[in-house]
Amino acid sequence: MAQTASSSKSKRITKKYNLLSLPTQAIVYFSFDSDELSTEDINVLQAHLTFLQANPAIEVVLKGYSDERGTVNYNLALGEKRGNAVRAFFNSNGLKASRFEVVSFGETKAIDEGHNEAAWAKNRRVEVVYQK
Repeated sequence: MAQTASSSKSKRITKKYNLLSLPTQAIVYFSFDSDELSTEDINVLQAHLTFLQANPAIEVVLKGYSDERGTVNYNLALGEKRGNAVRAFFNSNGLKASRFEVVSFGETKAIDEGHNEAAWAKNRRVEVVYQK
C-alpha cells in the first residue's frame, strides 16, 4: 500500500551525528509547488535554532530539492525558494544570513525514484547540513 503525502509528511527524518550529542541534520518536506513551512517543519527547525544559537561558529548549507514535475529551470528555482524559506525562518529568529548557504538541486538526487505522489512527497525537501 502506497504511503500518502500526509502520512509521509508526518514522519520527520532527523539524523543524529556525534557533534556535541545534538542533531546536526534535518530534512523538512514541502507540499506540491510550495515553499511554505508547515507547523511540523517549524517544530523540527526550532530544535536546530536552539542548537545554532548556542553554537555561533557552525555554518549551515540548506540543500533544496523538488519532485520531477515541472521544467528543470522551474525546479531549480523552487528548490532555491524552499532553501530560502528555511533560511528566512532562522534569520527571523535572530541568526545571521551569512551563516547559511542555499544550494538548489531541483529534481536531481531524488530520495525516491518512483513516479507517484508518495515518491514525490519524499523528494520535495530541504536538507539542513551543518558545516564546521
